[in-house]
Amino acid sequence: MWFHPCTLSYDTERLLDGLEDIFAYVREKIDRGLLLNSTMKEVYKRTQNKGWCINDGKYGPADSG
Repeated sequence: MWFHPCTLSYDTERLLDGLEDIFAYVREKIDRGLLLNSTMKEVYKRTQNKGWCINDGKYGPADSG
């Protein structure tokens, strides 16, 4: 998930309430082992170690051509 801080400048309370709902949902999924909360560096390392990469704009196994 990504958003720019200026996105919160309009109807801030409603947007923050929505973010709280999203964060609670994500936390529940993480706690159940159904979701990883990773930095971009962690994602890169994990995908590089498994041989996944972007080929011609498609994400998949490095040998997929």
